[in-house]
Amino acid sequence: MRLARRMTHEVERGMDRVVAHPLGRWGLGATTLLVCAVLVFGFGRLFWAGSRAMFHLPLAFAAALLALVAWQTRPLWRDRPRMGRDRLLAAAEAGDVEACYRLGLAYRQGTPPRPKDDLSAALWFRKAAAAGHREAMAALAEAYLGGHGVLRDPREAARWAEAARRESTS
Repeated sequence: MRLARRMTHEVERGMDRVVAHPLGRWGLGATTLLVCAVLVFGFGRLFWAGSRAMFHLPLAFAAALLALVAWQTRPLWRDRPRMGRDRLLAAAEAGDVEACYRLGLAYRQGTPPRPKDDLSAALWFRKAAAAGHREAMAALAEAYLGGHGVLRDPREAARWAEAARRESTS
């Protein structure tokens, strides 16, 4: 019983890793389409060959299996991030320091779907700078010096610039 539970847990962990990677999702989708095509064309040929020998029954069972596979993969498509910035936001919220810095840059520059937002940029720069990201420290110093998204504070700007300089020499 424990062995079966452990094997199930390992299979679930492996599938989570596959589903988390975009190439893994594409592979699962392609495999599902291939299996569906084989089942539909294979059983469909038997069905059209003659249904008097009940060749249509496997096709009915295959349709139920295909419906089950479609139902199980539906959350993968519904919950996936829609845009690159959504993936970046998910990584930054998970604590990835580089993602925090890049999200700050994205908010500082702005794009048509999401306008420029200096306050959000400064918040993400601060999160990355607090974790020791040198470029984020420099960007936060620039934000404090110019008053972009935060109140203009030359002392705070000097403190973050000094921290970025110390980080680059170490």
